[in-house]
Amino acid sequence: MRVTTVAEAGRTLGVSETAVRKLISRGRLTVTGRSGNLILLDEQQVLALADTGRRRDRPWRACTAWASLCRFSGERPDWLDPSTRARLRAKLRGYDVEDIRQLARHRATTLADPSTAVPFGLEAGPIAIIDGYTAPAPPTCWPTNVA
Repeated sequence: MRVTTVAEAGRTLGVSETAVRKLISRGRLTVTGRSGNLILLDEQQVLALADTGRRRDRPWRACTAWASLCRFSGERPDWLDPSTRARLRAKLRGYDVEDIRQLARHRATTLADPSTAVPFGLEAGPIAIIDGYTAPAPPTCWPTNVA
């Protein structure tokens, strides 16, 4: 396994050392060891994170992420009220798959439909497999007949 320092990881990711330390504290990067004052990281993990791209925007809430994926797939998120759907439609104008993938990041690992899952880097599987991004109960904006 090849290792890299926090400073090198920052250069690879295009962020400061402080931002790399935040990625470590949030669990996005794993410390593999220390050498004196240097924190060592798995180079493959840093490169994988660099490949995912970075957006300055905050990730969307689960409700917005799922509604956006639904809308981007050509479906209508009927569980949203009309004004929220209109705002979502306006927000999605000009976004491509990569924009949606970045904004919906860390919200799920599986989707039922492979044609929807694959473009977003997710696995196709039963919709019941949820990745701990919500409490056991569905979000309040989720349709009541879907769980």
